[in-house]
Amino acid sequence: MGFKITDELKEEIRSRNRLEDVVGAYVALKRSGKSLVGLCPFHNEKTPSFSVSPDKQLYYCFGCGASGDVFDFVMQYERLEFVEAVERLAERAGIVLDIENETPSQRLSRRTRDVLLEINTLAARYFRYRLLRSKLAAGAREYLSSRGVSAKSAELFSLGYAPDKWDDLYTLLAKRGFSTEVILQSGLVKKGRASAYDVFRDRVIFPIRDVNRRVVGFGGRTLPGKGESQPKYINSPETLLFNKSHVLYGIDLARDSIKRLERSVIVEGYMDVISCHQHGFTNVVAPLGTSLTTAQARLLLRYAPEVIILFDADTAGQEATLRSLELLRREGLRVKVATLDEGSDPDSFLKENGASALQTLLESAANLTEYRINVIVSATDLSDASLKAEASRRCIEALVEVIDPIERSEYSKYAAYQLRVDEEVFTREVERAVRRGRRAGDTFRKNRYTRQVESAVDPAASQESLRTPGAGDALAEKLTKAELLLLGMILDNPSLASLVEGELIEESFSSPSVFRIFRMLCDEAKQGDSEELLSAILNRIDDEAERQLIHRLSVGAEKLDSVSDPRRTVLDCALWMEENRVGRKISSLQLDLREAEKSGDSERIRLLGKQIMDCQRLRQEIRAKMSNPNEYR
Repeated sequence: MGFKITDELKEEIRSRNRLEDVVGAYVALKRSGKSLVGLCPFHNEKTPSFSVSPDKQLYYCFGCGASGDVFDFVMQYERLEFVEAVERLAERAGIVLDIENETPSQRLSRRTRDVLLEINTLAARYFRYRLLRSKLAAGAREYLSSRGVSAKSAELFSLGYAPDKWDDLYTLLAKRGFSTEVILQSGLVKKGRASAYDVFRDRVIFPIRDVNRRVVGFGGRTLPGKGESQPKYINSPETLLFNKSHVLYGIDLARDSIKRLERSVIVEGYMDVISCHQHGFTNVVAPLGTSLTTAQARLLLRYAPEVIILFDADTAGQEATLRSLELLRREGLRVKVATLDEGSDPDSFLKENGASALQTLLESAANLTEYRINVIVSATDLSDASLKAEASRRCIEALVEVIDPIERSEYSKYAAYQLRVDEEVFTREVERAVRRGRRAGDTFRKNRYTRQVESAVDPAASQESLRTPGAGDALAEKLTKAELLLLGMILDNPSLASLVEGELIEESFSSPSVFRIFRMLCDEAKQGDSEELLSAILNRIDDEAERQLIHRLSVGAEKLDSVSDPRRTVLDCALWMEENRVGRKISSLQLDLREAEKSGDSERIRLLGKQIMDCQRLRQEIRAKMSNPNEYR
């Protein structure tokens, strides 16, 4: 199932989602001339360098180079694919997307999902109301109070209570007009022999929300003293909306903090998440009663490259940690582990030690390699030579996956010390394993974060792959001021292109790609005004660095308003670029001349001397024009 993204649809969505309004929901913007400026949401800064042009409907950060239109902003900020950004902006603008090639069953499924969202939203409000108002919820309120959950946290997480009644929620939903069939599909109700009945009864309710803050499922906990005949926790069954392997509890509240801190923290349960958030650790999430899955790992990777595991310090917790480490590492996340004392969990640790102690614990978290070494060593009887050899082999397997050679060397020394084996022998075995072809990082899922690390030790790594949104050696940073000014003025006033179109050649520019942009500007300038020119240029450019340059030129165009004589300025830029080109040519010829003089090639010396004189004469003519502008106006 999908929808066709036409140019007309994109323009309608763009026109009904003003960039300044969308960005303003995330960034505090202030007026500065024609632009709006604020602190960049894509990198940490104290002085605003993020600029939004309401006229051009483009943004550009002069600090990190992040740039684009309203679709780019939503994609970069929310970590969405283009189609997802289109859906998000269409929903924001109230635009109904036409589904193409949708079968009747697909249409029914889509409409059912919409109805299930309505049911879940209503159910969450029902549970919340019962917790706050019902006399039957006294035990639930007492339980949450005993666990230290504040009223503010209970409201933030929309905690509720399902009363100990057979079909209270079902009756409410039926009265609201929902059919029994669709209510059953919600997973909130089951069909009994005589009638339907509520799944959640006499339980504290934890609504489960996706990254878009939609309620997709529920978790329920029994109240203390209710016996052991039923499971302590239950979740909604799998539905059209809910798949527990694809959702993380608390991700709706944590995602912005995860992006800001560039790190997520994973705990085991609902109460751990709530307690952490209540103590200021708002980048904390939890899986839903299972080991972490690939889908959950990829969800975290959308928001940050690093994750800290903070599972319970019991045997089950350690086993879960080891499974999660491998999965997270394979998906390309940088993994660390914070170790709790035996019998402790994040909630109890915070109650006993406070937020500062947990902060210290998180900051001192061991990385994946150190943790794996510690686990291997602690589980081994080092007095047994064969067991020590097996532990050494397992440690070597962990070490060959370390990309950075210096880091690998340091952890090799650490492992040798922990294993009580000869450091030189052990290190040699590690490097031998690496040379055998088990190249560090081969088992990593490639992504923009692991490529950054990989390139630090592999000069052949693609530099293009290192570009995070707006980061890296932006093309604009390679241009001279004259090039930036000339291209910016033509983009702002296309009629100026004719003044220099025939005066500049490829060697006049810093790179072939910049010359290509210049040629496109000149070609498109003959077709329309600046607004049409900008759209036409962006439609022709696929290279991200070139698009970024156009965004910067467009957003920075307001600085050109102070130019009193645009024609003179464009010609000055062209003359300056030509003077530099000729100067570079003279320097190159002089180097060739010295080589010819060393070899005694008289004919080549004569030809090079003539070329140098011609270039020097041309440079003098250019300089004369630069000092006497009336000659070429």
